[in-house]
Amino acid sequence: MKLNLKLSKLKMLAICLLIIAGIVFYYEEIKENEVNISTIDVIVAVNDITENEVITKDMITKEKRYSGDVMKNNDIVKTESDVIGKRTIVPIFKGEPINSNRIIENKEYMNKKDQTQIALTLTEVDKALDLKVNDYIDIWVEPISQAQENQISMEPYKFIQKIQVIKVHDINFNNINNQKNTVIEDTISTTTDTVYVPSYITIELDDIALKELYIIDKSQYNIRITRYGEEKFYSVINDVFEEGF
Repeated sequence: MKLNLKLSKLKMLAICLLIIAGIVFYYEEIKENEVNISTIDVIVAVNDITENEVITKDMITKEKRYSGDVMKNNDIVKTESDVIGKRTIVPIFKGEPINSNRIIENKEYMNKKDQTQIALTLTEVDKALDLKVNDYIDIWVEPISQAQENQISMEPYKFIQKIQVIKVHDINFNNINNQKNTVIEDTISTTTDTVYVPSYITIELDDIALKELYIIDKSQYNIRITRYGEEKFYSVINDVFEEGF
């Protein structure tokens, strides 16, 4: 009887020691790792913000994000004062950290609806134009398919001509105006030189042209770019429609 009682006490002592060891392990290993996770405050959009909109305090909030991810992109905004009062040049979506390359100073002339800066997304074909800052371009509207063209009896047409390129951006909307090297994404290069591919351009349009551009149905038409005065676009597009898809 005494032997059984002694064994029970030993079992209880062993269990207590295991519990203590588990607690020590938790605080020294697991809990310590939790504490060491570094975060940083960044500014994010409370709701979707459309392009060409002036950002107000109620449109943004602070959220903690893993600092390792934030430090990879130096353009992520961390203070409200760097965002409030700025104007968006592309849409910013709910919960998205605000990138300084996606906003601009809200100039007085923009509020007067004289000229407004907007960003245009380049098609894969138009990226090959390798546009630079201060280049002049023409903007075209083309039906997405031959069937669409036949349906409404419409040919590609020049929407507006001789618009100056103000900024050029890569796929991550980083400003590449002053970059000397570039990186061609999804391409394996055997050289040490890197090539930045233009994916967006910033231009200025007056209020009338801007409204006309926004009402174009993007599900039926593509917005295309050519260098100013290069009328080859029209004949090339017609050749594509004639050959079919």
